[in-house]
Amino acid sequence: MQGVPVIQTGVNFTNLGKLTLTFADGKDGASVTCDVEVLDYAAAMSYTPTEAGEQKAEEVKDKLDEIELQQAKILDEVLCKLDHPLFGGYVCYKYVESRIVETSYGDFVADAFKYYAEKFAANEKLDLPVVAVENGGGIAQSLPTWYYNGTDVTVGDVLSAFNHGNLVEVLKVSPAELFAAIEQGLVMTGQDDDGLLLCAKPSGSFLQCSGFSYTYDPAGEDGKKVTEVRLADGTTLDRNDEENQLLLATNNYVSASFKKGEKLGELGGEDVLIKDYILYLSGQNDGVLDYDCNYDRVKIANDRSPETYTVKLAVKKGAGAAAQPQINKTYALLIDGTKEVQVTTDAEGYITLELTKGAHYLRLSVGSNFVYVNNYSGTGVEEGDYTKDGYYTFAFLISEEE
Repeated sequence: MQGVPVIQTGVNFTNLGKLTLTFADGKDGASVTCDVEVLDYAAAMSYTPTEAGEQKAEEVKDKLDEIELQQAKILDEVLCKLDHPLFGGYVCYKYVESRIVETSYGDFVADAFKYYAEKFAANEKLDLPVVAVENGGGIAQSLPTWYYNGTDVTVGDVLSAFNHGNLVEVLKVSPAELFAAIEQGLVMTGQDDDGLLLCAKPSGSFLQCSGFSYTYDPAGEDGKKVTEVRLADGTTLDRNDEENQLLLATNNYVSASFKKGEKLGELGGEDVLIKDYILYLSGQNDGVLDYDCNYDRVKIANDRSPETYTVKLAVKKGAGAAAQPQINKTYALLIDGTKEVQVTTDAEGYITLELTKGAHYLRLSVGSNFVYVNNYSGTGVEEGDYTKDGYYTFAFLISEEE
């Protein structure tokens, strides 16, 4: 519809705007004029509320408290125990893992979409290869949001990561369209000598996938970085193929980019499908979710990363500012939940560890939090004070009781 104003003052309440619409009748018919004002926050907060305003504010607060109490009963519902974390979204405030690299939570979510899409295909008697994608920007958190062994996974954990209200749709798409969608999320401009993927800003369109793998060259030409897309059965797709069809499951935000795709149906809310998939898998394992990621779905052509890289991680006892460095102490450290090595902290309370290239999750056997590192994204690898606020996940924190 023409003449309809679309007004936005930013995101995340960074601005507050006032919109005034004036309706009038004239000789040429009805008209609407629009005046827009961005309000000054300091000025807006400096006013003195009236007695009636304060009373109304208290009524609103009481109502919010009532709603939050009701919501807590839903959000605190325990879905399962978690054997080890699934990483995605922000691991700390700087690194948005699922926008840069394949992640375990990204694989899990794409697998969930594919699982329910296969059920849809069976019900509709559709004989097409089934694939699924989730955009990295759609995964806001890891699972759970804090990384302790055996942590309860709650409904709130799922909603914290998938809070956009997206629906999962099933489409028929061509291989050419799939190639184009993958290319859209590849903003990398190359790699440095340590394997770090170089990009001006990680893209929320970077695709996590299931049912296929893709290989790309970070230094390749924009729109032509993808060198191969291969289905799970080994079939290699042609980037120019507009004739053959795939059955694709993805959220409705991503599906909008498939302009020629044919929508066949909806599978349900994104958060609901993920919750149901968690219940399905954990129900087969005595209520424990144990999901392994092989990191073999998104591959790098002409990879410049060395076979090993080094991380330096602090070990502290306690939490927050009062946590104390653990100096010259030896611990058993678990790598990816299976490999155990002995490590000793130095005179400043740090351990130095050499790891094979790629993502790893680490934990001290005495009962610390999990730490995630990845040389491709730079998480836990780049130099800096990873024990300050916002970088806490790059220090092992041991409880006072240990």
